[in-house]
Amino acid sequence: MRIRFEGLSLLAAACLLGTIPARAVPITYIVQTTASGTLNGVPFTSAGLTVALSGDTSGIVSLNPATQNFSLANPGAATLVISGLGAAAFTDTMAAVSTLNTPFDGLYAAGILDTTQDTMVALAEVQGYNLAASLSFSGMGGLGNGGGTQNTFPTTGGALIFARQQPPITVAASFSAILTTSLTNQGGPIVAPVVLTETTPLGQVNGTISGNNAQDYYSFYWNGGAFAASASITNALAGTSFQFSAGAAGSCNSIGSQTLNAGDGYSGTIGAGNLAPGQYCIGLTENGTTDPNYAITFNTPLTAPEPGTFLLFSAGVAVMVAVGGIRTRKSRN
Repeated sequence: MRIRFEGLSLLAAACLLGTIPARAVPITYIVQTTASGTLNGVPFTSAGLTVALSGDTSGIVSLNPATQNFSLANPGAATLVISGLGAAAFTDTMAAVSTLNTPFDGLYAAGILDTTQDTMVALAEVQGYNLAASLSFSGMGGLGNGGGTQNTFPTTGGALIFARQQPPITVAASFSAILTTSLTNQGGPIVAPVVLTETTPLGQVNGTISGNNAQDYYSFYWNGGAFAASASITNALAGTSFQFSAGAAGSCNSIGSQTLNAGDGYSGTIGAGNLAPGQYCIGLTENGTTDPNYAITFNTPLTAPEPGTFLLFSAGVAVMVAVGGIRTRKSRN
């Protein structure tokens, strides 16, 4: 199934039909299903596929379902996680979309659309969703493009191509929308990361990093399932680089590690298709002497830790500090 957007950009749609008035709240849309295909030439078969898009409720625009197939759209940055292969970011312009209460071909749906190609990446059969509220839905869905090389999706991890023989609406799929918060808080060294204990879903943490080999790391509890996070650096000087990593407490690299530099625009995405529940850490190490800003976005938002988890982890940190000591916090420019 190739779902057309009829070449109408989101900006043009907003000018023609107006924006949906909404209070500006960060929101993450997540579609989970199974798929077969290739990523950068590496095949995957019936693998777990998670596509997530980070947007804001103030960005929702109205569309004409008679020509665009959808009633609503919300643009944002999108990522994917494939079990066994890892995570990557889409490089085309992407949007979360919903048919609301006007079906196309008899189908009510919500999902993630590649607006550059006017082609769906993944969707679920959802009716009446306005893209502005929290939602958790499980049903049928899958891939909206029908597969084939004419629908190649460019990502930072290489070209994503779904198998041509893959039916679009035959597999289980879930669609989630999570209203999130952001946090401005400095991290700590790997041996003593700052513990994130937000009681509302956390979508992003911001800070500044300064000094050669400076570290800003955070500890968080993951409830299990597909995990993806992205980091971006602004105001970095040419020649500097940053190590972005996440993993088990202590080493903080078992999930993944990337070097961010001018070649990748000082941004990267790491993740796991099915990360076991537990305590993890994430953060950056600088190779340079600048004082740039950074943002770590949890493409799959963090939710509140399970009861008792924080107390147990705090006790563990206290023991670690008593035995090994904590390095002096880096100086700030």
